[in-house]
Amino acid sequence: MNKTKNVFEHWTEKKNGGENKEFTEEISVLEPPQSVELGSLIKKTLGPLADDYSIRILSATQGKGKTIRELSRELDIPIATCYRRITELLEASLLTTVGRKLTQEGKRASVLKSNIANIEVSFSAEDGKLKVVIKHSRT
Repeated sequence: MNKTKNVFEHWTEKKNGGENKEFTEEISVLEPPQSVELGSLIKKTLGPLADDYSIRILSATQGKGKTIRELSRELDIPIATCYRRITELLEASLLTTVGRKLTQEGKRASVLKSNIANIEVSFSAEDGKLKVVIKHSRT
């Protein structure tokens, strides 16, 4: 089983007008055990990011949350493919459901939003360690 640590970074920024605002950012660091096969780990951890559709979905949901149908139309992704990619992104905790909204057809649809700001991947050839750092978006 992969070991994940959640680390919190704290910092203060000075805003216009002289007031300070404090921020906290949660960072998940994935550290695999030595016994995990590297190919399997890469596929499981980074697999959802190895697809152009997934990257486009994450980019489109950075600021404003969107429904699956909105994403399918905006990004010209077939609806079935969009559902599959979103399921993978939700399972990998790269996308989150932030609410529900009423569609024009009167149905309720989930509103999805990317919850990552940055992903860093590093591999050390010396000790064979793969490190994945996910910086989560501030809400």
